Amino acid sequence: MKIIFSLTEKDELRGSHEPHGISFVPREGLMSPGLAISKLQGPADKFGMSRVVKTSDDSAPASVVLRRAANSRPWGELISQQLIFQYGVAASFEHCFVQIEERYPAAAGVWEDWINPFVLEAGFVQGWVSDVEYTRWQNATDPFEYQLAGRDCSQLPKKSNGLPPPLSKEIVDISVNPGRWVLRDGYVEAVAPRMWLSELFWMRVGLEKKKHFQQEYAESIEALEGGILKLVLQDIDFDSEVTAEEQGRLRSALYGNV
Repeated sequence: MKIIFSLTEKDELRGSHEPHGISFVPREGLMSPGLAISKLQGPADKFGMSRVVKTSDDSAPASVVLRRAANSRPWGELISQQLIFQYGVAASFEHCFVQIEERYPAAAGVWEDWINPFVLEAGFVQGWVSDVEYTRWQNATDPFEYQLAGRDCSQLPKKSNGLPPPLSKEIVDISVNPGRWVLRDGYVEAVAPRMWLSELFWMRVGLEKKKHFQQEYAESIEALEGGILKLVLQDIDFDSEVTAEEQGRLRSALYGNV
């Protein structure tokens, strides 16, 4: 699961005691690392993380890992017996994210329990649940990553990374992959069978697309508190290119002809 939030408003140059008299204030997410921890702690405690599968490391249960992190410095990644939690800021793309990844099937329980504490918070943009393995290879561009995993990418389309020599190299072209993620200003262009979309999301992608989406997926949408639209596509998974046509249809409805 990935949950996207806006950043704080852009700060102007501020006076300071720096040698040149100005300083830059880093952009921060409206969902701060500390607040994210507190929102994750509730579902972790509620679920109890009782279905524990022995892992190859000595990591603690999710509820314990989160409780420890609440008393520490800002975090980027937390690994528990059941789940991997990540927090990050994509400052160049005007958003931050909270990511929850299962270490084994059904480790998270009910996904709604994890996202519900977030959707009514200020700055919530979107959230979705995707297949980890499928998403990884739909978005992997470095041939070395394929080599490490023992996967052949020789037949995949390639393109230049766009950097000048000596940094230029050939990478895998994922621009037409049905499961690709594209970072945009204030949101992520992604599709999934389960999605949560806020008014902020529609402001970013274009308000005119909301009506078309509601008409196209009327039977699969539930209107939640705070203007959130929840999409649930029944009896379909985006875990291979077998469903490429449906993935493309949803992408077009959400983002236009991309």
